[in-house]
Formats: sequence, structure tokens, C-alpha cells
Amino acid sequence: MLPTLKTWSPREKVTSALMNQQIRDVHKWLENPPYFECKRSEAYTLTGGATAVLPWNSESSNGFTFTKDASNRVTSVSPKYRGRYMLHMQLCGKVSAPTCHLYVDFLVNGAVRQIGVIDFESASFMDSVRITALLRLEAGDVLSTRVYASSGRTATLTSSADQQLATVFYGYWMGA
Repeated sequence: MLPTLKTWSPREKVTSALMNQQIRDVHKWLENPPYFECKRSEAYTLTGGATAVLPWNSESSNGFTFTKDASNRVTSVSPKYRGRYMLHMQLCGKVSAPTCHLYVDFLVNGAVRQIGVIDFESASFMDSVRITALLRLEAGDVLSTRVYASSGRTATLTSSADQQLATVFYGYWMGA
């Protein structure tokens, strides 16, 4: 957690320990604030008409914990520190037939907190849906992503190297 800033008193004697507490310790924490990044490295086929939690294949972080499924894929992320976090997800893929809507959600403790939507106009082109949110999270909140495609359609997501490269889910601490 961000070190507590010292409240100075009038005519208080300044020592190196007080200066370190006020400046060095705070800057040391800010040099490497909490963040996470998740990526996909395998194809994911989504049958339209139902929502599904989108699993992630690789992760890196500072100040976050990950929950994984039996296949060792990340299904949720939890911050260790309370604060405001900037979250972003981009998901790339193709759909079986136009016109198709692809929705992505940020869920916090199972409740939808932000939604992103794209209309696929062609089944022959890769497209991507993005979602960005500034959310206040508490330590231990469970953050996950969910995806939905229009009923009667099939979405093939992250099936090629370029789609996998462009698909990412990340977040970072912005402040208390």
C-alpha cells in the first residue's frame, strides 16, 4: 500500500528519517505500482446466445493475485491494494455470419461494471472489441471478463497469431 504521507507540524525539526518517509518511501512505491497483464495464446470458439467467462493463457503482475481453472488459465484477477484502477481489454476474432454483435463485460465480484460492444458487418474480416474503465476496487475484489455473441452465430476468437498479439486484458493502479 502507498505509504502514509506524514503530516508536518509548524517548526518541526526535519530529519533524514522524516524526509525519507515523506519522499523516498513514497517514490519507491510509485516506481512500481500495482499492475497486471493477461494475454491469450490459443483459439477460443464461442457459441452465440450465451455468455461465457473468457479465460486468459498467460499473465504477469505486481500487486495482484490470479485465480486459474483446471487447465491453468486465468479466470479472474484480484488486486492486493485498494484504489482506482484503469482497466482495458481488447479482443480480436471473426464471426460465422454477419451481422453479429459481440459484447465484452468487466465483472467485479460477479456484477457487470462496464460493457463494450461491436457490430461485425462481415464474416471475412477480423475485427476487435475494446472496453476501458476507471474503477474503484477494494483489496480482494474479484475481476473477470465475460463475452457474448449474437444468438445463431459462432465467434472464433484469437485463432491466429495477429489476433492473439492484439488481444490483451490489463489494468494498473491510478491512485488511492
